[in-house]
Amino acid sequence: MNKCDQNCNTCSSKCQNGCPICNVAGKKVPLITVKSLLKDKQNYLTDTQTYICINRKCPVIYFQEQNPQYFIKDDIKTQIWFKSSLKEHIVCYCHNIKLLDIVEIVKQSDDEHLTKEKIFELLNIKEPNNCLHNNPLGESCDKLFANAIEYAYKQKKDN
Repeated sequence: MNKCDQNCNTCSSKCQNGCPICNVAGKKVPLITVKSLLKDKQNYLTDTQTYICINRKCPVIYFQEQNPQYFIKDDIKTQIWFKSSLKEHIVCYCHNIKLLDIVEIVKQSDDEHLTKEKIFELLNIKEPNNCLHNNPLGESCDKLFANAIEYAYKQKKDN
């Protein structure tokens, strides 16, 4: 059996975890995350593995293996960073920090090495994160935050 390399353009088989609309392999997401983010708690979910569709252009957000129902952006409470515009691009779901917020903080700062922790300090954020329930991927925003800071410094340098 071939291992999936998530290159659906060269793949000849149907993915077990492929999106029901675009067939791109999904990323595993904890069921508790999906349940936390659905607007309608009565939506039909099974106990099977849940995935998020990683295709930026596909309308599907969450789906499950062997479950004909899937969920689109209107079914969930928040934007999905990689399926939204730059203006709406959320980096930290727990504290509603957007990419453009980070760009502005970096632009205003003389610090050449801002970190997530320093930005939280500047924003006076002390509450703990609850990524499992708030982040659509069900994981920490650390990597996304680091990428956003890097992007912000590049924008500052280019301007």
